[in-house]
Amino acid sequence: DAQESRGLGDVYKRQALPAYPLEQLQKTLTPLNIDTIVVTSANALDNLLNFANRLPVDLTNTPILLSSERLINFAKQYRFTETILAKNASDKALLSALAKYRLRRTSTHDG
Repeated sequence: DAQESRGLGDVYKRQALPAYPLEQLQKTLTPLNIDTIVVTSANALDNLLNFANRLPVDLTNTPILLSSERLINFAKQYRFTETILAKNASDKALLSALAKYRLRRTSTHDG
């Protein structure tokens, strides 16, 4: 394939997420009180949705920070209600978008 022709071989290989027991997921995630989700690839969003389907929580009401318009469209197809767009997937762009979102949210709630 294309990777092998460039001499990359098996340097990078995606793997399925482990199937954690539901009890372990609930015990780990419940105290975290997640208020924003960050996703930088369609594969990560797929994994999140597959993972979330096993939980008794609807993550589509949790704000989701995404790194491209394509991911925004994908998230909206899955009925995420509040999407936040970063300029790109770099740490700087993600943190900047998150900070701006938080600032807008705080100023809206302070009123």
